[in-house]
Order: sequence, then C-alpha cells, then structure tokens
Amino acid sequence: MHKPLKCQWKNLKNQPFHMNNLQFAINNKLLSLTTERWNPSVARLLRKAVYCWCLVNTLILLPDAAEFWSSSALTPTMPPEVIQQQVWSHLLSLPQFQNLYGYFIAAQIVLLIAGMACIFPRIVSILIYFVTINIDNRVYVILDGGNNLIHLFLLYFILIDPSKNTGRPASNFLSRMSNAFTNLSLLMCQLQVVMMYLISGLSKVGGELWQNGTALYYTLQVDEYTHPFAKDLVSRYPILTVLGSYTTLLYQVMFPWLVWNKKVRPWLLSIGSCIHLQISLVMGLFMFGFAIAVAYLSFSNEKFAEKVLRVPGHIIRFLNLQFLRFTRTATSAETL
Repeated sequence: MHKPLKCQWKNLKNQPFHMNNLQFAINNKLLSLTTERWNPSVARLLRKAVYCWCLVNTLILLPDAAEFWSSSALTPTMPPEVIQQQVWSHLLSLPQFQNLYGYFIAAQIVLLIAGMACIFPRIVSILIYFVTINIDNRVYVILDGGNNLIHLFLLYFILIDPSKNTGRPASNFLSRMSNAFTNLSLLMCQLQVVMMYLISGLSKVGGELWQNGTALYYTLQVDEYTHPFAKDLVSRYPILTVLGSYTTLLYQVMFPWLVWNKKVRPWLLSIGSCIHLQISLVMGLFMFGFAIAVAYLSFSNEKFAEKVLRVPGHIIRFLNLQFLRFTRTATSAETL
C-alpha cells in the first residue's frame, strides 16, 4: 500500500494546483497517519538524545545531591498549596520522602539507560516521566526553559513506539493506533519547538532593548550570565551587540515559518545551533543550550537519523576489532 501512495503523491506535486488535488493530498496524509510511520528513525533518535540529556543533567548535579534534594538541602520546597494539587509529582517535597532521593536518582539512571536501549519502551517511558518530574520539582528553583521543554517531550514519548518494525498490517487496529499516536507525538514535539520560538520572538518584538539592538549588551553585563572575554568584547565593539540582538530577534520570529521548508531547514537549524552553543558556553546556561539543540532533532530527516543511529554500532565493532587484534598480538608474543 505504501508505494502506490508515495507514487501518487510524487505525481501530484508535478500537477497544477486544484482543489481536488488538495483534497487528495489531505486524504493521503490522513491515511498514512495510521498505515505507516512518517519518520521512525527520527523518533528513535530524538528519544535516545532526550534521555541522554536527562542522564547528563542528573550526573552533573549528582556530586552535590544532598545540597539539592535532602531534607537539609539549600533548595526550598514548593509551597504546600502547590504540592497538594499534584502530590504524585512532588513526592520528594514531602518530609517522609525527602531522604529517599537517592533511590529516585538511582531509578532514574537505570530507567534512562533502559529507555535508550528500548527495553519495554512504553512502560519505561512512563516511569522515566514520573521519576524525572519528581526529581526536578524538588529543585524547581534551578530549572529553566530547557527543563520545561524536556518535560513536555518526556510526556509525548509515552505515546511513541520506538521499535524498528515499521511494517504495520492495516487490518490490525492496535497497530494502526500505535502508528497514529507515534506520528502525532513526534509532530507535537515539533510544534512545541515552533510555539516556543513564536512566543519568544513575539515577546521580544515588543521589548525596547530588542528594538534598539542593546538587549544582548545588557545581558552580557550581568556577571552571572556572561564570560569576561564576551563582556569586554561587546564593550569594545558595540556593533556586535546590535548584530547579535537583531540576528537573534530575526531568527526567533522567522523560525516558526521557515523550519517547514526542507531546503532552508538545515541552514536554519545550523544557525540556531550556533546561537544556543553561545548560550551554553558564554552565558553559562549550559544544559539549556543543549536542550534546544536536542529538540532540533525532531526536525531531522530520516536518512540523517539512520546514519546517527548506526554510529554506536560502528564504534562497538571498531573497538571489538581493536580488542581482537590486541589479544592476538599478546598471544603471539607469549608463544614466542
């Protein structure tokens, strides 16, 4: 069924616009929603990357875990009225659970590794969301927009089937629904990034500092969000702050529209990666910048995702080959 649909779609693109063609395209897309996976490798790559981000984020905080999560931690707990509204997601803020933070962290690490290995993916994804949201809500004062975005992705991952078997029989209702939920969840991840840029860009347009091009200058003058070299550089060359401010503003306003153009998308995501790399390394919001870069993977094409997913296998085979060569050399040396 898949090949005829794709062939019809290719022929349709070469025909002049007509309402019947548009209706056929919509019907074709709705049909493919349940009969096939749109980007199965992209879904697997995004899932692994987000889980890897969560693992690194936890490991960074792990050496000072007692200062963040214990009953004597420096971080305050949520107000009682907030905790009572969603007790299940604020367990580490309750006195009887505060000193059990070690078990939550250990469970999260094990579950994230299992999630990256696609072991019982649906069940593991639910548990990862539950454990992660409890861990992060306990340290809500240090969270940023990157954490919020990752939380939403973790929620969408509950509905994503990351299995490699993408051939689904049309007669199987559960398989059709699995395909639909997987496709729509990946689409929701993309729309979440688009809405983030749309809201951020429109809010900046009305800001006076963004309008006159000095927003980046004043941001880099705050010691907590700058590097001495960057602070000195923008002071010496004000034109850099103007270019940087307007580039950021233009990028965020144009992203929601240009990202859907497949020809422009690689260049757009490359520029965005540079912007967020600057946020990570210069402004000190290390995990925020990488969270957005990870979210960009939702817009990857299938071929790129397949190549990236094959990299760990190539590395393992290379290491195995080197190990075999080493053991053979050692054995030959012993026999001599």
